[in-house]
Amino acid sequence: MRQLATRFLFTFLAPVALYAQAHEAPRPTENPLLWRIESNPPSYLYGTIHIPDERVVTMPSVVLEALESCDVVVTELPMNKLGAIAKDMALPKGESLKGLLPEAIYARLEERLEKGGMPIRAFERFKIWAVTMTLAQLEFMDDLRAGKKPLDQVVWDTARDEGAEGEGLETAAEQLGAFEAFDVSEQIEMLRGTLDLGDEMEAKGKSMLDELIGLYLEGDAQRLVDGLDAYDPLRHRPDLASRFRKILLEDRNVHMTERMIKKMAASPDMTFFFAVGAAHYPGETGILKLLEAEGVRVTRLPTMEDRISEILRRLRQIERRLDGLEKQRKAG
Repeated sequence: MRQLATRFLFTFLAPVALYAQAHEAPRPTENPLLWRIESNPPSYLYGTIHIPDERVVTMPSVVLEALESCDVVVTELPMNKLGAIAKDMALPKGESLKGLLPEAIYARLEERLEKGGMPIRAFERFKIWAVTMTLAQLEFMDDLRAGKKPLDQVVWDTARDEGAEGEGLETAAEQLGAFEAFDVSEQIEMLRGTLDLGDEMEAKGKSMLDELIGLYLEGDAQRLVDGLDAYDPLRHRPDLASRFRKILLEDRNVHMTERMIKKMAASPDMTFFFAVGAAHYPGETGILKLLEAEGVRVTRLPTMEDRISEILRRLRQIERRLDGLEKQRKAG
């Protein structure tokens, strides 16, 4: 159970958590969040969401080609060391979730977890922030039990299968340590807001996750961030929401950008493929602007030339199929 909860938590750290069930073979998005770093050789930036949805993990050819060309794949955390997360999720000895939460919040949490097929006793020794992050992932239970992989793991495995090295931009202690900046009362507010948002969406008969995945597939990172803001569970506490954003996004953007530049400078002959949560890229405090400020030039892919070439390729395919049908008609 702890292993499953660990995987739940990682999927949230983008911090984007999205899910939808596809009923037929999905087509890859035509607007992947992919940028080329204009160096020689080039490196790449890829915006991910840490989920196993088939529409997401079905990557377009432009992404696969970039992945296959890379010498080093770099995700937020090294994907082969996620087991290190578990120990940072546990409460200190002698503490329990029931002992820390107000009775009403504990009862609401228990009901929500049970709806998702998760008994609250499985989380009794988990820190409040870890349980809060898990709530957004309950819809993943069947997928995770079936062994489906989130996008970051698929990216990592694809590159590693092609012989690339694998690295992380952060350690588990660094990434999860960001949550330790919030005291128990603040963590309770985060949990309360997450439960409220869940109730609100359920009452409307809507899925926040399904709507957000649509924004991701559209390929507009800023719209995706705006969508996340619209569903912010800390809307009732703008002071806490602002602090959360600074610690979990803005501060991490700075050190992740610094490490990207350092890695490329240390190995200028290597092609890097950096894959981090899509919410880290846009805006004045996002990775794209931070790289630009350091003189790093990036180009969004596919370019207009790429798109025109793809349209022409499809037209040629249609033309060949029509020629084949015409020949069959005449032969018949």
